[in-house]
Amino acid sequence: MSPLTKDQKQLLLANGFLAGLAHLGIDRLDSTHMHFEAPFRRAFQQWPHHLSPYMPAVTVEGTNQPRSILFRVGNSNSPFKDFATGINPRPYGLEPLEYLEDHCDELPSEAWVELARLFLEAKQPRERRS
Repeated sequence: MSPLTKDQKQLLLANGFLAGLAHLGIDRLDSTHMHFEAPFRRAFQQWPHHLSPYMPAVTVEGTNQPRSILFRVGNSNSPFKDFATGINPRPYGLEPLEYLEDHCDELPSEAWVELARLFLEAKQPRERRS
């Protein structure tokens, strides 16, 4: 497999993350800066696969900000490109794990679910304060 470009890595991360959320039964994602950026960065840094050669850097500024990565799906043929109105529970008519196995196979499907779970855990303390 040839190395992925930065854009491909960002799209892979966004699709894998959103499919992981879909697998966990999450149908809505608040992607506003306040509710998304910090929890995603925290989850990504805790995730054992964050240094994988298939993953982009995730930074606080520039085009590698979590929201910039997430919005990569909007300009693609991703089944999650309309995530702002709801996360597709059956991407390309598949169960989320099947989608991950077929379309995000650079990492095991369980890895993507773990990232989604870490994100949800990172959001909990913030939501209690809101």
